[in-house]
Amino acid sequence: LNTKHTTMVLLSVLSGFAREPIRFGERDITERNIQEQGVLAAALFVPALLIGHLSLRLSVRPPFFVGGASRADLWNAFLRILVADMIMEAILPSLQCIPLEDEETLYEWTVQSLGVSECPLYVQLMTPQAQGIIFAMRMLAICIGIYLGEGFCPIALTGGIASGKSTVAQQLVNGMSTSNNDDTTTNTDQKDDKKTPDETNTTTTKKDKKQEEDNLIDLGTVYLVDTDQIAHDILLSTSSGSVYKKVVKAFGEEDIFVDDNDNDDDKKEASTSTKKEIDRSKLGSIVFADQTKRRRLNQITHPRIVSIMMQKMLYGLFVSWQHLTIVDIPLFYESPWFIRSLFCLTTVVYCTPEQQLERLELRSTVNNKSDNNKNDSKNDTKNSLSKQECLDRIQSQLPLDTKKKYANIVVDNTESELNLALQTETLRQDLMNRVYGVGLSVFQMVVLLGMVIPLTVFYKMYLEQRAADAAPPREQ
Repeated sequence: LNTKHTTMVLLSVLSGFAREPIRFGERDITERNIQEQGVLAAALFVPALLIGHLSLRLSVRPPFFVGGASRADLWNAFLRILVADMIMEAILPSLQCIPLEDEETLYEWTVQSLGVSECPLYVQLMTPQAQGIIFAMRMLAICIGIYLGEGFCPIALTGGIASGKSTVAQQLVNGMSTSNNDDTTTNTDQKDDKKTPDETNTTTTKKDKKQEEDNLIDLGTVYLVDTDQIAHDILLSTSSGSVYKKVVKAFGEEDIFVDDNDNDDDKKEASTSTKKEIDRSKLGSIVFADQTKRRRLNQITHPRIVSIMMQKMLYGLFVSWQHLTIVDIPLFYESPWFIRSLFCLTTVVYCTPEQQLERLELRSTVNNKSDNNKNDSKNDTKNSLSKQECLDRIQSQLPLDTKKKYANIVVDNTESELNLALQTETLRQDLMNRVYGVGLSVFQMVVLLGMVIPLTVFYKMYLEQRAADAAPPREQ
């Protein structure tokens, strides 16, 4: 039904172009005209970039009167076809009248070149070849601008500490884990009876992974930018873009280094370095207890995090082959406005404050018991967070109830893990509908119409030539 509706709208738009009056004259294009129109075409790149991005922003947020998110695909297709129609309607009239050299002021030249004003009678119309050259130059600049503007659609995934956003992010990347099919393992062919159990399980696992990858491609793949991981990496002394020296200079007098008997991830990553690595849990305890120190740390780390985030984000949007680029950014609403304005959609993973505190206490206890078991330590609560430390971390962020009000999409993580997994897959489908609709983009529509219009022009010229050949010769 959606495809049929979209096709009908598309045909109506194309029929409108077929009725567009296209007139030609005898005036050829000169070298100066080509240079002037090339500059004008390049100037159209910026408006096309803005139009492409604004149309994207409007299409991913369907209004309530079209059914909201449930009809995001149709709203997306309608809006993008409409924008492409308006772009072509603006280009066509401007092709017929190119100002004469040294005859008009800059204002007159601009309004005539853009088709804003009527073509003066003393200006001859351009030949089909000349209009084709101008049309091609303008279309190239407009298509590049629209492609870049429409392609810049990063999605922010945020929430509070221990709200479950990392779980949602990993499921969006990896998909729902398929249930174990005992029938696949036990009911094998006689050929597989000769295989060992390990070989059979390995074969089944490979098949399952392949099927999961195929399902993800059909449902929508995700390129994830994890700002938590970026913040972890830049504190290492050996990583590229490290702020290790600045942090040590600012907090070197505090106890922020990994102990010699620790066996955590930071210590493992420091095995190739002669420097003592920074213990993130110790640094966190210091800055979360003192707002001034937290602000000082943010001034050191945030610019580098934003720089690396932008690099990864642009790679995901324009280089990777993933459908969606999602940025896991915990402090989204606490970030400056120009950071928030980069994202076309915001998703918040929500849970109650009581659940948030309980999960944070449990997570810190479980993690530290695991570390202590590795170290054969008798003190199971060596680095676990106290209740007050957990509260300090939660209260340092904007409340989840406030974030929920500002979000475009909310994932409710107040129930079971299965419910969260189902909501995450619904989120994936919703994002795909909002970003891609039925599969049409303004860029695709402009390219399609740009191919149809020359065919329409050639057909009209063919009919006029046939009518001229069939007409009886005039009497002298």
